[in-house]
Amino acid sequence: MLFNFPDDWRLARAQVWTNFNELVDGLRLREQVIREFVDASSGAVTVMLPSVSNARGVYFFAKQDSSGNAVTVQAAGTDTIEGSTTTTLSAQYDNVTLVPKGGVWYIQ
Repeated sequence: MLFNFPDDWRLARAQVWTNFNELVDGLRLREQVIREFVDASSGAVTVMLPSVSNARGVYFFAKQDSSGNAVTVQAAGTDTIEGSTTTTLSAQYDNVTLVPKGGVWYIQ
């Protein structure tokens, strides 16, 4: 079965698509992905996060070495990482992805 939609429907659809593209382009300008592969083979490492109010995008941290030294990811000031001030990566390939929102870093 073939439907013939009126021209105004096609125009409305085109406007929705335009609005969607503008939204996606706007998000690309504001969002970023920060990736850090941390080597703690020489000793324990602490990674300081920026304040949630200044952070944009997604932050990814991974421990790349097999040493027994920990990588600690620490929130700034009064910010928390789901209720704690830190999260720890202990084993090789341990990783965490964090997203900032409303004074809290959320683990994804």
